[in-house]
Amino acid sequence: MGEDDSDGNDNGTDIPLAETIQTLRKELQLAQQRSLNEGILFEIDKVELELKVVIGRKTSGHGGVEFYVIRAGGEVEKSGETTHNVKLTLSPVTADGERVNVSARTNTQPSRE
Repeated sequence: MGEDDSDGNDNGTDIPLAETIQTLRKELQLAQQRSLNEGILFEIDKVELELKVVIGRKTSGHGGVEFYVIRAGGEVEKSGETTHNVKLTLSPVTADGERVNVSARTNTQPSRE
């Protein structure tokens, strides 16, 4: 049994949707940290993700429906699962509801001299 067996993912090619979004959040935070001393800032308005997901019904454990993102080149051959293309549009905001800038500084306008 591999590390992925605990979440019902027995072939290691699928990634839980929640993990995909959490990884995106961490990458945006990392980009913000790395831009501390940069002169050019980018404000993030929207993030669009186009994903191929597998939707399957769990038959053991707690039951229910699971969503997994298929890794590049991954194939689905399990019975009882269907593959769908899903597009998510996310508008990242801070805990205070402010738009996210890929910079530690917020609401900073470049000088126009």
